[in-house]
Amino acid sequence: MAKAILANISMILHDILRKNRALKNLHAGKRGFIVGNGPSLHGQNLSLLRGEVSLVVNSFHRHPKFPVIAPPYYVLADPMFWEEPERLHGVLQAIVDTGIVTKLMLPAAAIMPMARTRYGLTIEPHFCGFDSAITEIGDDLDLAGLVPPFGQNVVCIALMLALHLGLNPIYLVGCDHDWWTWTEDEYASRQVQHFFSRPDDVTSNLKRRTFAEETASIEIQRHQYNAFQRYARAGGRAIVNATNGGALDVFPRVRFEALFPATRGNAEPRSDMVNRETIQALLTTGVRAFDDGDFGTALTLFEGAATQGIELHTPISGLDFALALCLAALGQRGSAARLAHQALVVHPEIAPEASRLLGALTDPGLKFSASHFTDALHAHVRVDARTEAAPGLAEQLREAERELATGNARKALLMFWGICQTHPHHASARRQFAGIHWQLGNEAEAVRAISATLDSFPGDRDVLLDAVKIFRATAQSGRAARACEPFLRIYPDDWEVAALREGLHHATASEPPASPGTR
Repeated sequence: MAKAILANISMILHDILRKNRALKNLHAGKRGFIVGNGPSLHGQNLSLLRGEVSLVVNSFHRHPKFPVIAPPYYVLADPMFWEEPERLHGVLQAIVDTGIVTKLMLPAAAIMPMARTRYGLTIEPHFCGFDSAITEIGDDLDLAGLVPPFGQNVVCIALMLALHLGLNPIYLVGCDHDWWTWTEDEYASRQVQHFFSRPDDVTSNLKRRTFAEETASIEIQRHQYNAFQRYARAGGRAIVNATNGGALDVFPRVRFEALFPATRGNAEPRSDMVNRETIQALLTTGVRAFDDGDFGTALTLFEGAATQGIELHTPISGLDFALALCLAALGQRGSAARLAHQALVVHPEIAPEASRLLGALTDPGLKFSASHFTDALHAHVRVDARTEAAPGLAEQLREAERELATGNARKALLMFWGICQTHPHHASARRQFAGIHWQLGNEAEAVRAISATLDSFPGDRDVLLDAVKIFRATAQSGRAARACEPFLRIYPDDWEVAALREGLHHATASEPPASPGTR
């Protein structure tokens, strides 16, 4: 009888978890923010998170910016929310009252309390199931099945959800963890603080434990955070701490405000100096991650700096070199060699180091070692001292797109060619350049252009999908399948691209031979 009941519960849980399949890689490649409840939130402008993919936790509904941010994801993990129903009702009512549409993630222990609770149509509950027999994160963290019981802190569950959603990079905000540094006397006399400061508002198990129990809990938390860091790193993804201060020291840090260089809403315009500081902060954090051997995080941060440098017309010295080093460390030697050659041509000040890197990547007898290039990385990767950097790029892009929209494809092609020459890191312009060649019937040129773009941006999903379309249209399904490999080494949990690759492998067998010039 007991076995039958357990089997029935297992089947019900399986059906409930299956709902999480719809969330798998839903935001693949987009950045996301996990917002804790720490007191550091007082000094951070959370209005900047409006329109971002944000995951808030526990009592964040009490923050005055909750309606402004309108977080699409809300994570509850502290058992008191279902042990004390009025707390759960308070969260649900706040969501309903503000009209926010959100997906609510809870541990499976909350299934029955939620089943007994009325919640509005704007709340979509999801659950995660822990299995104590699973002690480490496997190759694919998938909330549609059972996962390790890494729920010692609500941020851990939020990290599982963020990774399941495919977010990259993942930034932590308001995750102070100040109690990690407390002595036994401090633990006895101090109260855990959140952004809401009344002592009777503490929403934590902390004071229910002895100091020895809490010390053990901190070690478990640290172990779980390190496991998430290793998992993200193996997949070429980044977890970065943007909290203002705090004691959480597992992840590389970046200043929160540095992630928002552009003016938003009613925010005051930012000076060129702040914009340069923004990009330099990403570069500095990227270099630090590279030093720590976290090459996936470094690559993500350097690419973010490249994107913002283009948007803000700010040149960055040594960026090709930095990207080449990260790709080489991640095993992408071909793409790394092309970027190293570009650094050699474009940045004469770094030519000796770029030449040495190119030699290490192209000579089979030489072994690449990231540690041999760290001094050069520190010396050369920075925001360029020049203040004028291709002014009018946005206008050039708009004009080129207007020409294309009005049917002047050849003029648009020449305009995009010029943009690509001055801005080789502008992936969108290079995609457009290849696409216009295709539109004009220049198949060979389109193939060459998209191939070069794919080599420069192996982790860009849009570039990959354009390349696959062009390769398939020229009867090169095998080449299209091979083009997916570098992307999947960076994002191994992108099941859509993995399925695309498998379909391309099957299509190769029935494909007619391509003309010699297209392979």
